[in-house]
Amino acid sequence: MTSLFPEQFADAQKANVDATYRFATEVFGTFEKLVKLNLQTMKTSLDVQAARWQSALSGNGAQALFDAPQGAQTLAERVAAYNRQVFDILMNAQAELAQLAGAQYERQARKVQTGVDQAAKSGPVGSEAAVAALNSMIHATNSWYDSLYKTARQAVETAESNMNVVAEAAKRTQSGTPHATSGRK
Repeated sequence: MTSLFPEQFADAQKANVDATYRFATEVFGTFEKLVKLNLQTMKTSLDVQAARWQSALSGNGAQALFDAPQGAQTLAERVAAYNRQVFDILMNAQAELAQLAGAQYERQARKVQTGVDQAAKSGPVGSEAAVAALNSMIHATNSWYDSLYKTARQAVETAESNMNVVAEAAKRTQSGTPHATSGRK
């Protein structure tokens, strides 16, 4: 048994390093996607502002600074699109991290269950109650994890639904705005 312990310890450490690396890679990838999105958003914003200035300086007057350039999305549409993209990036990262955490949890649960099973086989007479209690605890923990995962998934779906409702409301509000301000020109 003592000769197996260092190997088991090394295997556990390798698995932990691998899991940590996978988590870190996913987090870094998510950060990279957010940086790219923010850079693209800044570039688009600069392009829109440059088009507004060009229009205003081309004889269209100061009002051109406030009007959306032809072919450009309105501010509400750009904000809604940005928020949807951020939400998508974060939800994809959350799903991937949840999958990685779930796989890690399942590996650890199998190891614990294997240890309990081995202890039950080599345990003294009368240890059945302790083994049954450990199995019950493992089952309760697995049920709790499943419940927690389902609750988190429902929260994500609710947030996604709310984001879509808000984006649609913003789009409807923005599309109604030009008609209200057109009389003031």
